[in-house]
Amino acid sequence: MIGAAIKKTQLGYGLICVANKNDLGRGLTMLVQQFNPRPLDSCLLKRISNEKNTNGLWNQQEHESIKIAIDPTLIKGGLVLEKKSSDYTNHIQWSSDLSSSSIFNPAPSVMYLLNGNHRTTWMHTEYALETYQFEHVQAQHAKAEVGSCDRKDAEETMNRLGTHLEQNAVWLAEFFDYSK
Repeated sequence: MIGAAIKKTQLGYGLICVANKNDLGRGLTMLVQQFNPRPLDSCLLKRISNEKNTNGLWNQQEHESIKIAIDPTLIKGGLVLEKKSSDYTNHIQWSSDLSSSSIFNPAPSVMYLLNGNHRTTWMHTEYALETYQFEHVQAQHAKAEVGSCDRKDAEETMNRLGTHLEQNAVWLAEFFDYSK
């Protein structure tokens, strides 16, 4: 009975970059659990690193997916409903409502991580330098004048770092509608 109720709220599976808390600035801010039954310490993060080195990360497999509750109107596409036995390759696509929010029409700004805090924490740690560099170059790009060499260089660096993070710092998420 509970499983059927949960199934009704399921939106589908999609990859999301979890190197930072908002899908590299494209998505909502991910709110994580404040209480963790498993402590997030260096031993746990080391164990995940060791498992990655011996068995692979399995970050694109359904059985290792993180669970996220979200307003479904903020997802444009990119979700797959059926479970797959192989890696997922579909990335979530965010609605244009995220970029068109204003004081008069604020878009909901959060998604809720229901489980997988240890996985996202590991990704934050593993890709901390690349994420910092990406966000730094993103700020430089925003400050540079349109058409300037600085802006063009920042854009190239941002694209290179973004591509690297998109390919390596992703995790499969199972999305649920929190309004149901």
